[in-house]
Amino acid sequence: MGLPRWLCRPLAIALCLTVVAILAPLPVVGAHSFLVRTTPRAGERLGASPQAIRLQFSEPVAGGEQVAVKPAAGGVVPVAPPRRLQGGAVIEASLPPLGDGVYVVSWQVLSEDGDLVVGEFAFAVGATDQLPVVAGRGTTAIAWPGPLVRWLFLVGLLLAVGGLVSERWIWGPVGRRYALAIPHMPVGRLLLLALVGGVPQFVLLARQAGGAPVPLADWPRWPWLAVLATRPGLLAFGQVALVAYGLWLTPVRRARQVLLVPLGLAVAVAAVRGHAGTGTGAAWWAAPANVLHLGAVALWCGALAHLIVVLWHLHGTDRGPALGAGVRRYATFALGLVAVALPSGAVVALALFSGPAELVATGYGRVLLVKLLPVAAALGLALAARRRLRAGRREQRPGVLTRLTRVEGLLLLLAVAVAAALAATPPPKSTLAGENLLGAPPLTGPVLRQAARVGWLSVYVAATTDQLQIQVLTPRGEPAAEAGITLDGRAPDGMGLEVSPRACGPGCVTTAFPWQAGTTTLAVAASSPEWAGGTARLALSWPPEPEDPALLQRVIATMRAQPRLTLTEGVTASPGSTVTATYPIVGAQFMASEPYAGGADDVRPVPAPPGTRALVLYLSGSSYWFYLEIDDAGRLLRETAVTPGNLIERTFAYDTEDSAEPETR
Repeated sequence: MGLPRWLCRPLAIALCLTVVAILAPLPVVGAHSFLVRTTPRAGERLGASPQAIRLQFSEPVAGGEQVAVKPAAGGVVPVAPPRRLQGGAVIEASLPPLGDGVYVVSWQVLSEDGDLVVGEFAFAVGATDQLPVVAGRGTTAIAWPGPLVRWLFLVGLLLAVGGLVSERWIWGPVGRRYALAIPHMPVGRLLLLALVGGVPQFVLLARQAGGAPVPLADWPRWPWLAVLATRPGLLAFGQVALVAYGLWLTPVRRARQVLLVPLGLAVAVAAVRGHAGTGTGAAWWAAPANVLHLGAVALWCGALAHLIVVLWHLHGTDRGPALGAGVRRYATFALGLVAVALPSGAVVALALFSGPAELVATGYGRVLLVKLLPVAAALGLALAARRRLRAGRREQRPGVLTRLTRVEGLLLLLAVAVAAALAATPPPKSTLAGENLLGAPPLTGPVLRQAARVGWLSVYVAATTDQLQIQVLTPRGEPAAEAGITLDGRAPDGMGLEVSPRACGPGCVTTAFPWQAGTTTLAVAASSPEWAGGTARLALSWPPEPEDPALLQRVIATMRAQPRLTLTEGVTASPGSTVTATYPIVGAQFMASEPYAGGADDVRPVPAPPGTRALVLYLSGSSYWFYLEIDDAGRLLRETAVTPGNLIERTFAYDTEDSAEPETR
C-alpha cells in the first residue's frame, strides 16, 4: 500500500534536507587549540590574590577572547580586557585585588575555523581551612545558534546551486526533446534561506571578536571592522556577499545561469571556512579537496531536490517517457557525483585525522561513522532499485520510482533521527561539577606522573615529595563521581604498602607516602557506578629526574624535520576494542596534530629500554598524559597517550636515507 498523498510532499522535503545535513561537512569541527595550562592552576589555593589570569594554548587563537571571574558566593569581579600574547597563544587578563574565597574563571576564545572554545576552572584565595563548600553547577552551554545558522546557510546554498545545474544540464535537454516545460527550482527562496543563515554567522562573529561582550542594543559599537581583519570574519562576510549578489541577479531571467558563478564561489568559500582550510595542521591539498567535496555534494543534493520538484509537477502516465529519460540522466549524473564526493571526502579526512584509528577514537570521527551508515544504506537501496527500474517494463517505471523515493525517504528520515539525537546530546559537563568546586589541589615540588586506561576510566597518578595523588576521569573528561579507588603495591624493598587514602574531591584520593629510592609498583583499582573500571598497574621510580623541557623541544624539532615516516597506531576507545592502522605520514604533519607541540607540564625523563631515552609529560589544562620513547637521534620510537576517553599507542619506523636532523645554528 502506498503512502497517503498528503504525506508524500513532507517526506520529499525531509529527504532533501536530510541529504544536505548528512553529506555536507559537519559545521562544528574539533579544530580547536588545546588548553595547555592556566595560571592560577585549577584547584590552586593561593595565600594572596593573583595579579592576572593567564591561559596558555597549544596554538594561537583567532580572537574573540573573553575571561570572566565570579566569586563562588555570588557577584562579579571586574576583569580587565584580555590581551593576546606570544602571537595569540597566550591570553592574559589583569585582576583587581581579590578577597578570600573561591573564584570560578570562565573563558572562551575563537578558533581559526570560526567556532568557540569554552572552559571553566576554579581557584581559591585565603586560608584553605576556611574556604566555603559550594554546590555544584553545570557549565555555560556553547551558543547553539552557530551550528543552526550554518546548517540553514548550507541548505539554501547547496540546493540552489545543484538545482540550477539540474535545470540546465539534466532536464533542459529532456524538455527540448519532448517539448516539455520543465519546472524551475525556487532559487530565490533558497537564497533567502541561505541569507537567513549566513548573515547571523557574520553577526555572531562580530559580537564575539571584540572579546568583552557587547549588549545587543549596542550593536553599532560591535567591532565590525575588527572582525573583517580575522580570517573567519572575512570568509563569513565573503560568502554572504556572494549569496546576496546572486539573490540580486535572480529576477533577471537571462542571468539565471550566470548565477552559478557567484554561488559556486560561495560554495568554495564555505568549504574553505572548514577545518581543512583553516586548520594549522592541514596539508595544502586539504582545502581544494574540501571544495571539490562540497561542490559534488551541492550538485547531488540540488539535483535530487529538482527531481522531486519535477515529479510533483509532471506526475502522470502520459509523461512517463519524458520522466524516464530525465530520471536516467539524473541517475547517471548522481552516480558520477558519488564517485567524486566519497573519495574527496576521504581525502579531506586524511588531512583532518592524524590516523584512521581516530574515526572511532574521536567524537568527530564517530559522528561521521554514524552518519555514513544510513547514507551507505540509502545508496545501496537506490542502486538496487534503479537496476530493477532499468530491467522493468516502461509503464512500470513511474511506480518503481515512486516506491524508491518513499523508501529512500523513510531511510533518510531515520538518519535525521540519528543526527537529531547527536545534535541534542549536551557537550561534556564541566569538571567543576560536584560538591567540591575546587576539586583536587595542584601538587607542589617535583611531580612525577603516570597514567593508564582501565575499562572506560582514565587513571592519573601523581607522585611528589611524601605525597601520592590519584585522579579518575570518565570518558567525558569529568571526575568520576562516587568512584571507588583502592591502592595496593610494593615498595622497592619488597614490602607491601600500607596506605589509607582520603578523598580530595570527586574522583580523587590522596595519601601521605614516604617514597623509597628505587621503583615502587602500584596497583590502582578504579570503579564507578556509571562506568566499568579495572586495575591499573604502574611503576614509579623515585627520586624523579630533573625536568628536561629542552629534550622535548629537540624531539619536536627533529620530528618536524622528518620528510617521511611510517606510523602504526592503535586506539582503544572502549574496553576490549582496539583499532590499529599503519600508514605513512610527513613529520611536520604529525607534529601539527600533537598537543604537546605547544608546551607541556612536568616533562621528566624516566627509565627506558637500553639504547633509548624516555620522557613523560602532562597537559594539565586538558588532562592529557604522554610517554615518549626516543632514539639517540631524537626521533620518536614509541608513544603512549592517555586522555579522557582514549588510550593511544603508536610506534614509528623511519627510512634511514630520508631521516633528517633539525637545523642548528
